[in-house]
Parts: sequence; C-alpha cells; structure tokens
Amino acid sequence: MNKKLYTFKTSEGDFVFDGDNVCVYQCENETSKRSSSDLYSTSIDNHRPRFLKTICLILNNSCNLSCKYCYAHQGVYDKPLAQLSYEKAIEGIDFIARSAIAHNSNKMTVAFFGGEPLLSFNLIKQLVDYAENTYPYLVKKYQITTNGTLINLEIAQFMEKYNFNIMVSIDGNQKFHDYYRCYKNGQGSYKDVVKGISFISNKFLLNARITITDINPLIHEYIDDILQLGIKRITFAIDYNVREDSFDLYINALKSLAQKYINDIKKGIYYDITNLTRIVSYVIFHNKCRAHCNAGISYITMSADGKYYPCPRFVGISGCCIGKDQKSVVDYTNQLNDKLKNSAIDRSADCKNCCFSYICGGVCMHHAYVMNGHIFNTVNRECVERKTIFKEALNLLCSLSVIERRKFLLFLNMIWEKNNIKGGEE
Repeated sequence: MNKKLYTFKTSEGDFVFDGDNVCVYQCENETSKRSSSDLYSTSIDNHRPRFLKTICLILNNSCNLSCKYCYAHQGVYDKPLAQLSYEKAIEGIDFIARSAIAHNSNKMTVAFFGGEPLLSFNLIKQLVDYAENTYPYLVKKYQITTNGTLINLEIAQFMEKYNFNIMVSIDGNQKFHDYYRCYKNGQGSYKDVVKGISFISNKFLLNARITITDINPLIHEYIDDILQLGIKRITFAIDYNVREDSFDLYINALKSLAQKYINDIKKGIYYDITNLTRIVSYVIFHNKCRAHCNAGISYITMSADGKYYPCPRFVGISGCCIGKDQKSVVDYTNQLNDKLKNSAIDRSADCKNCCFSYICGGVCMHHAYVMNGHIFNTVNRECVERKTIFKEALNLLCSLSVIERRKFLLFLNMIWEKNNIKGGEE
C-alpha cells in the first residue's frame, strides 16, 4: 500500500508527516528520507474508550440570551421551557456509572448543558451531591457549557470546589460578542460575561468557546482580547451558515493565527488553542482516531424531556432520537461502533487517499446529517477547514526548537492535568 505522506518546510528544516503511522520526522536531505513505518506502534483510538463514560444532561430548554446563530433555537430546542427532572437526571448518572464499572473503569463524566444550565443551578448542586455520595469510589469529572452571564461568587466557588471544566461562550472582543450574543431585549451580554469570568479564581478551569460568524472570521486579530481576561484555553468552531467570502477569510486567518501562536510560544507566552493542540497531541502520542468526537461512542446526551441523543446538536431533530430507555442506547452505541469500522477510510471513499484521515476521524456527524442527510457523508467546507488546521498544527510543532517544544509541551501537560484531560482529548 502506498504511504500517505505530507511534506512541508519550516524554519527548522524539511519534514514529512506519515499519515499511516501518525508521526512526523525530519529529513536530512531530499535523498535520505527514511521510512518511519517501523518506528512506532499505533492503534485505532487507543486513547478513547469504546464504552459509555460521559452523560451530558440538558437541564432545561430555557436561556436568558437570544443568540441569533443558536442551533438550539435560542436554547429551547423543540420543547420550550422543558425542565429535566431530578429523577431522570439520576437515571442518566446511574447509567453512566454502571457502564464505567462494568468496563472496569474508575472514571465517569457528568456534563451540564442547556439552554443555559446555570438557570438550574440548584439542580446541578443536587446532582453533584448525589454523584459524590453515591459513587465515592469513582473519579468524577464535571463539565459545564455556559454563556457565563449568571456566574456569581457562590457558583464560581462551587465549580472550583469540584474542579469543573467550564466552557464559556465568548466571541472575541465586546464588539463582536455583543453583535450576536444578546439578551432578549437586544442588549449585549459581554460585560456580564467578563464579570462572571472574574469570579473564577482558577482561570485554568476556563475554556473560551468562540463561534466564527460573518462578522468575526479574522480570529487572529482578537485572540489577545480573550487571553487578556486571564483565560488560557480557547476553542473555536465555525457557524454552518457563514457566507463563502467569510469562510475564505477565516481559512486565511487560521494560517495567521498559527503564526501568531508560534511567535507567542517562542516568546514564552503559553496558552492552549485546543483545535491545534489536539492534533499536536495525536502526533506526539501517535494516536489514531475512528471518529471526530465521542458522540454516541463514549458520550451520550439526555434531553430535558428525558430522551437520549448522540449529542446536544441532535436534540429535537426528528429521527435522531435514540429513545427513552437505556437498552435502546446500548443497542445504538453497539450499532454505531460497528458502522464506524476502524476508521474514516473504511466509511468514506473521500477519505481513502487523505493523509490526515487517522487524525481526522471524518466530519462532524451532525454537520454531515444537516448538510447531506447522512452522518458519514463528507462536507467539503469542513474538509477544507480541517486540512488547514492539520497543516498548521504540524507547522506549529515543527517550527519550534527542541527546547521551545519541550517547554510548550510541559505547559500543555500541566493544563491538561488540571482539567483531567488525557493527552488533550476531552
């Protein structure tokens, strides 16, 4: 079989990425490029479990904001004002705990989602108390995705006590953020988000989540605005509906962002841009992935009305509900694992000759479903975006000297440990 290779140059020399073995090596010259097929032992998804270990609980179908691009229809999904009951939430937590125990794991994750989950803060406290007291022998990880406007001192201290991974939606500086992320009266939410963030003393627990839209495609120009808030982790994702000209600007901005990142690292300014460092971790640990994310594999979502879905983005979409009983979920995850096969290469002809297939895992299943009606079909825009990110992540890794790379990786390892993340993988 022909090797899938990507060759590139940096200030540190000429390099080759071996996609079959998920490794990168430096070439001394054009005639001495050595094979790396026997250098590393890789296996598919050896860093990801194939059993359910995370339950995402959509606590409510309510939100105090009215963000124009929200895929959940301003947080209400298909059933406005629905509230997840304590009893149904406990069922979900018990389900995941039993799954972890049955697979000889001592770890489980409970993720809180909405709507705006902090509208149900009392329920969050009750559920954390239940998990802590019922499963003291399991290592529990808590996550929350929030708009940040409701964080006060009490909530901040609670989340820090239990070491929450806190993802806060913030779309750059005040101008960009307030354009889309408004209250129902049209007032921008930026100042309240910044105030909420200020209550979190351990900023390493925070992850700023940027949505790229038609008004903020030039991400490299405002990344410092977010870093100045004390945040050390940033994740970004593009809205499906951006115009073609905005998409082109965004792709070019990714290259500028990566160059800024390299320059900052060389200056000793460290932070974690997860879209890039996730790929760095794959190369460092020589990991291969079958799927882009864990949805339906080790991660499952319970909607506010007690139904199960692969992930929050599928909630309320006709035909995407897995069911209300746990047997249906187990059957679904088993079937999905079979359909995923070993890699995206086995599922899609478009992926067979791509040298990045093993660090990609295929497109987002929700994006594929929305655009094509099938979870495994490729989406051209996403492929362009992913390949750009992969190339820039490799360029980042190989533009650093040995000492610069070692210091940067030590920082990443520290921040991953603080967030209980294995090798950069949530």
